[in-house]
Amino acid sequence: MIVKFDPNGNVTMTLGRKPEAIDYLERFVERGEKDTERYPTGSMGIFNRETDVASTRPSSRSGTWIKASEHTAKNRIRSARPHGIAVDAQAGLVYVADRANLRIQVYDTDLNFKKTITGVAMPWTVQVTPKYIYSGDGTGKI
Repeated sequence: MIVKFDPNGNVTMTLGRKPEAIDYLERFVERGEKDTERYPTGSMGIFNRETDVASTRPSSRSGTWIKASEHTAKNRIRSARPHGIAVDAQAGLVYVADRANLRIQVYDTDLNFKKTITGVAMPWTVQVTPKYIYSGDGTGKI
């Protein structure tokens, strides 16, 4: 889940929900299932191991869900999960660090796939300025 705090540390908003411990025990211990899905399996209102957050308008001011990206063969983030996200509100673009595939995926703010940036080593994070796109690879290299 994603929790928003005010400057005093008080919770002002909670998005998503934390899975119940019994869900894990039932699925993996009692039924012996294996976690074979190597991509995010979140659903509306439930996230899947979120690693970063960025915003232009992913939800309303009250936290109401607006849209999720539809994955196709062309724009799918095939890693277990994306590892960094940044928004360039002026250009109307969203940059997603797809670490396992050694690339950064670019979408518009309506989550339509635009392009892929390669040659970025293993992007653990991504940051956008008006002039540059920065990506860190987890070893201190940018």
